[in-house]
Amino acid sequence: LSMTEFQAHVGADFLFAEPLFNNYDVNKDQKLSVQEFVDNAYHAMNTNGDTQVTRHEFDHYYTQLLHHLNQHHG
Repeated sequence: LSMTEFQAHVGADFLFAEPLFNNYDVNKDQKLSVQEFVDNAYHAMNTNGDTQVTRHEFDHYYTQLLHHLNQHHG
C-alpha cells in the first residue's frame, strides 16, 4: 500500500494520514506491507503478551496513537 493509496482510502484531507502511515512504515520505503502493518499494530496493542488483543488494549492503543499524532503533528 503506497502513501497515495492510503490517503485515497482514509481521505486526502485526513489530518493525520501521513504521520499515521509513517508510524506503520517501519522500513521507511513509503510502502506498507501486510507484515509491517500487522506486526507493528499487533505488538503495540498486545500489551500483556497473551497473543490476544482485548477491546481495552485496542482502545488504549488507538487513543494513545491519536494523542501522540495530535501532539506532534496537529
